[in-house]
Amino acid sequence: MKTDKLITDASGLPEQESMRQKIEAVRQLLEGAGHTITAEGVKMWVHRKSIPAAWLVRVTQAALGAGRRLDPAEYL
Repeated sequence: MKTDKLITDASGLPEQESMRQKIEAVRQLLEGAGHTITAEGVKMWVHRKSIPAAWLVRVTQAALGAGRRLDPAEYL
């Protein structure tokens, strides 16, 4: 799975921003949507290159709610 690209796209930050900033932005995005997760939890997805299906849905919904276009098929 292309978790780096997913995190970058979901974060809404430019590609030149650090992965740490993108991870924090995704954590905040999820928190704003009512989901509790730590930055370490999101970081694990990037390192494992895998994200649980339930979280993929949550990230996609939160990003869409923030006006970002995400198509889960792009990251498989």
